[in-house]
Order: sequence, then C-alpha cells, then structure tokens
Amino acid sequence: MEKMTKKTSPPKAVRDAIRTNFAFLLSHGYTEVPVSPPSDECYAEVHFQKNEWRIAALTTAHGTRITLELVSPEGERGFLSHLSDRKPGVDVMDDIRVKAQLLQEDGVALLQGSVHDFENVLETVTKRQQQWIEESGIAQQVNGG
Repeated sequence: MEKMTKKTSPPKAVRDAIRTNFAFLLSHGYTEVPVSPPSDECYAEVHFQKNEWRIAALTTAHGTRITLELVSPEGERGFLSHLSDRKPGVDVMDDIRVKAQLLQEDGVALLQGSVHDFENVLETVTKRQQQWIEESGIAQQVNGG
C-alpha cells in the first residue's frame, strides 16, 4: 500500500473534493460522466460534459496536483491551466480549490458558452501550450537537441 504523505490524499477523497469544488459546473449545464476509458484506481479523475465537450479533472505529479483538460468530441485536448498564470495550490486539495477558482474566473466562456466558444478556448490553450513547450526547451530535449 502506498504511504500517504502530507502532500497526497487517497484517490477517493480527491475525487470527492473534485466533485464538491466543481459542483458549480452542474448549474451551467454540465453533467458528471464516466471516465472513458476508465483510469486506474490509483488516479483521481472526474469528467464533466456539456455539448459533447468534456472538462476532465485528474491528478498529476504523483497525486500532488490536478490538471484540467478541455477535451473536444474528437478527443483533442488542451490544458486549461494555460488560461491564466495562477500558481498551483500547496497540496492536492488546495490545488483543486485553485483550479476550480481558475475555471470560475478565467473560464467563463466554458461555463456559459456555445460549441463555438469551446472551440475558441481549445485553440487558445493549445497555442499557449505550444508556446510554453517551445519556450521551456522541452521540444529540444525530447528531440535530442
């Protein structure tokens, strides 16, 4: 059994915290849907869907953070963290709160928008994601440069 540290929490507790902190999505026409394909039980992952678009909240960094992804009906993904320059939370539970606040404040188009708005947000975050990859030098490291 994995030892829980100060910065990690059991996956069920994290999923419950995601559901609680992102409950505001339900009042904007989202529904919680099964994770597809199902993730391993050691990960905490919750998906919300509207107009066939998903917002996926899932743990990263060995369970110490979460990430938010916007997933198109065709499976294209963009990291919603690229909507702002917010710092991550101090642990996974705080990071859930920070990401929920990010979505409420910087993701208004996703809360109230149409499919066209979703497409615009996905385009924006994927461009910022690519820019971050180029600026960080990750592409060069991966390609042996």
